Amino acid sequence: MKLYDSFILFGCLLRWISIVYGRDVTFNVIAFKALNVYLDVEGLKYKMVKPDLSIPLYTIILEDVSNDEDIKYHYIVDDIHEEFERKLPKSTTTTYNELYGRKITIKNIPQFGFPIRRRWLKNGERSSIFDGSYIPTVIIDDVNGSFFKSGNSTILKKVTVFLKDSIHVFQNIEAESRDLKYNNFSFKLKLDGQGLFGTKTLFFSTTETDPSLMHQLIYSDILQAIENPSAKTVPCRVYDGNGNGRGLYILQEDTTSEDFMISHFLGFINLFNKNSTNNIGSIILGSPKSDFYYTEGAKPSTLYNEFKIVKDYKKFNAIEGLHGLSKALHDLDVNDLEQLSAFNKKWFDIPIFLKSLAVQYLTGNWNSYWMLLNNYVIYSNPLEINIEKRITDEGTHTNKYIKHYFFENKPLYTFGSHINSKVNEYEEKFPSESYNTLVDRMWGIYDKDSNYRIAITKFLESGYTKGMFEEYLINIVKYIFNPVTMNHKIDTLAERLRPEMEWITKLNNLHIGENGKNFSVADFDSEIEDEHSNFNLWGLKEWIRLRSEQVANEFNFKWYHSIITKGNVKLLDYIEIQPITHEKLMKILQG
Repeated sequence: MKLYDSFILFGCLLRWISIVYGRDVTFNVIAFKALNVYLDVEGLKYKMVKPDLSIPLYTIILEDVSNDEDIKYHYIVDDIHEEFERKLPKSTTTTYNELYGRKITIKNIPQFGFPIRRRWLKNGERSSIFDGSYIPTVIIDDVNGSFFKSGNSTILKKVTVFLKDSIHVFQNIEAESRDLKYNNFSFKLKLDGQGLFGTKTLFFSTTETDPSLMHQLIYSDILQAIENPSAKTVPCRVYDGNGNGRGLYILQEDTTSEDFMISHFLGFINLFNKNSTNNIGSIILGSPKSDFYYTEGAKPSTLYNEFKIVKDYKKFNAIEGLHGLSKALHDLDVNDLEQLSAFNKKWFDIPIFLKSLAVQYLTGNWNSYWMLLNNYVIYSNPLEINIEKRITDEGTHTNKYIKHYFFENKPLYTFGSHINSKVNEYEEKFPSESYNTLVDRMWGIYDKDSNYRIAITKFLESGYTKGMFEEYLINIVKYIFNPVTMNHKIDTLAERLRPEMEWITKLNNLHIGENGKNFSVADFDSEIEDEHSNFNLWGLKEWIRLRSEQVANEFNFKWYHSIITKGNVKLLDYIEIQPITHEKLMKILQG
């Protein structure tokens, strides 16, 4: 009892000391083109200093601040006060890197949850680059200030990245641009040294295909939730070296980069191991007309010209692996469970591919494998090479196999946005059509496009893979892709991104693309809430409602009645999805 009383007395003493002596608090704010920056704490002004004259970050330390009270404050830049009050909780000793004029620095965005037992554990390893609660600020400083006008790939003089609690500066950085048909074109940065927490390739994706600014963020989070290896994303403000705003981009991992393969197959820690590149396999990017072609006797070099080999693993080169995979797919009997198991082990991850197809269908991602034979990545993993030897009367025969994985690559056209009229044969009814309409059809979307999709025909027409795909489809709708869970995520993102759209509308375009768009705040709201948005046949919530209702009606089920997140999904029973025929699945669903 005396010991307990002593603890109470000691606690009271510490509290008294904290009240008497207080705390030292550091305030940090990013302010562009500023001459004088002040911190205003309940009417008292304190001049802030710029520790590095080349970086627009201002800071000040207030000493002996009460530990017992929240601090109410705002910033003043060149005599212009912020129009809102900020609040720093009691006992907190520093702010994050706040941006002048942005009211909310940290906002927790719910992540989707999916009760699947099979984990792609390396998806869970997030550096602070992709902390979804914070919007990074990036300054792009080129030599003559022409990058954002010309869009030419170049060497940038300096790149400064502000994360919530750190600043990173890179010199002489290679920049590659793409999507120049948009005013705010996309670009890729290749960082030197160890990069940004080991990530050496950063892709800045345009938001000019999406007035809501959130399609890519949602797509990425779905893939992460269903345990598919996929690019992490975060919204990001970009400024030029003169402090002029250049747009809001979606900052993401580059799925064609070596550091993506290291982090997702070797583990985050290996990003800092210079020898890790020895264990990176072939990286292949699909462009229009690229498919798993196989013809007996044909030279492999003539079948895969539409694929771009980003990296070739010399011990099992890309074309050799792709040809072996294509032959195995050609020979595969999807009604034979033993063959499916062997194919999945030796050549191709079937669950990851089927989950990707389900998301392509649900979101209407028409610029990927299913609908356009374009813009996807095939990776062969050298850690999963199998060598089999057979001894016959004719001698010893050796067979080599290398397992391949399918990745989505920078999905720009989703949720009905800019959908190709030849893909959409049903106009406004498109999201209410069964996935089977995209299986049993002739394609020919563009010149010399194939009439069929080899893997779609093989996996989704019949057999154990058709039912397996349907079970993934059902469960993704049940737990994620439905109005209950999706609208919760959308509403939170809208609160976060609406101020960013307000900022975007005040910017001037230097580059004018042939398909450039200048969205308004009204376009932002319309894209989210309206049945027919200002730019698309469907608003985001309407697309989700129609597509989810279609799947629920087709398979006679109801989605989960509560919001499912990464935080609460652990309370649910795990689901186990195995190969199953369509017929058996329907019997189970019908009870």
